[in-house]
Parts: sequence; structure tokens; C-alpha cells
Amino acid sequence: MFAISSVFVLIIVCFCHGTTGRSCPPDTIDFATKVEKSSVVVYGKTMAKIMNEGSDSIFHVFFQVDCILKGPATSRQINITNAGRAEGKRYCQEFPVGRGYSIAFLEPISSNKTSHRTFTPADFAEILDEGNSTSQLLARQCNLHRLVPRQSVVSVTDVCPSVGTDPICQQIVNTTGLMITNLLLNITTNITLSDVTTATINLSELTATNTSNNTVLIVGDKGHLAHPIHTPQQEIDAIRSKSGATQVNVDTKNSGKSMTFSILLIIMAIFFCSN
Repeated sequence: MFAISSVFVLIIVCFCHGTTGRSCPPDTIDFATKVEKSSVVVYGKTMAKIMNEGSDSIFHVFFQVDCILKGPATSRQINITNAGRAEGKRYCQEFPVGRGYSIAFLEPISSNKTSHRTFTPADFAEILDEGNSTSQLLARQCNLHRLVPRQSVVSVTDVCPSVGTDPICQQIVNTTGLMITNLLLNITTNITLSDVTTATINLSELTATNTSNNTVLIVGDKGHLAHPIHTPQQEIDAIRSKSGATQVNVDTKNSGKSMTFSILLIIMAIFFCSN
């Protein structure tokens, strides 16, 4: 009786051990991490799968790609090898046939990187499209694109699900655009010269020659406003107002000397004539 009980217990232990060794843990990795750590993310249907010869846990998948969410454009019909419970991988894939659309996380096969036809699963389970929950995941994923497969004649809007539609993605776009704008403003000086005919711009200092009656403000090399440039007459008046010396009219002085010299000549002429 004891021997029979021992054999029965041993059978149960062996059965439990075998079941545990063949099962895969639940894939609790979040969607954003799966996208980030996968080279290719596609949206489509499992058309067929074939078990590998000599294995009851690894299979080959024929997958129809309707939309590429990450990575380069692939063929519409692709092959996914070593799917299921593959050795050396933590998580499993199912790729059920006839269950509708799913999102697959893939890596290209090294020998077929140029054909874009054969892939192997990344170490994540695929995500079945279950309606609203999947739409919410895609809406909050801001770094996905939407491409149709190669040689496809359909439009993106007809075959691709919506991605990045959550307001949080719009905030990221606005923030990024504002950062780029601020950066450009920091490294670029925009100058508008109103009514200026000639302008000479140097690397160290910005100067301008004003040929109108308007005052032009010029931005210096340190971003501060330099002194305004006035008309020539305004510049002369400004120089006179800053000088402490008496301003002499040169033309008036020369006229006085000329008059004195003329009177002297007349007196000398009268003196010689009287003699």
C-alpha cells in the first residue's frame, strides 16, 4: 500500500514539474517598453502557423501585415520563425489563427535584413486587438508611425489604426516645438531695418548707414541696443552740444581778413599817386 502511494505521489510530482517547465510566465511588460525594445512593430493577422518538425512548442507563422507601426516598410506577407516557447526566451507567443488583428513585436533575421520578409519574435508576447483597450494603448504611444507594406495600393487611413491621438502626445509635440523655437531664437538674431538703404553687417558688431531722416536702432554684439544713428545734421548738433569750447565759424573769419587787406591796398595806392 505504501509503495502504491509513493508511486502515485511521484507521478503527480513529475506531472507538475513537466507542466511548470513547459509553461511561460504571464507577459506583464508594458506596451511602451515592448515598442522601445523591438526593432519592428507590425499590425496584421495570423494567416497560418506550422509546428516545427520534432517540436511541440515552436512554430512558424505566416503573417499578413496591414500596417507597420515601427521600423522600415516590410512585405505584406512575412514569415515569423521560432515563435512559441523558444529556448533562451522568457516569454511565449501564440499567434492564434482566426482571432482577428494583433500587434507583433519582431526582430529581423540577420540573413534576411534586406528582404524584410523573415523575422523572429522579440522576447514579448503579441497583443491581440481587443477594441477599446488596444486603441487606448496606441493613442498614448507617441513615437509610432504608420506605413503601408511594400507594393500596397491602399491608403494609410484605410488599414492603419490611429496612433498618438492622446492629448499627451500633442503636449509633447508643442513642448518640443517650443524648445526648438527657443533654441533658434538664442542662436539667431533677426534684424529689421526700416527705411535703411545701405547696411553693413559684421560678425562682432552690427552697424548701418542711414540715408533717411529716421532713427535706426542697431543691436550690438552682446544683444544690447547701441546708440541710435541719427541724420548727419543731428550728429553735428550732438557733437557741438557735447564740446565745451566756443565753436568758430571758419568762413566768417576768412571774410574779415580779406576786407582788411583790400583797405590797406587802397591806402597805399592813394599815397603813391599823390607823390
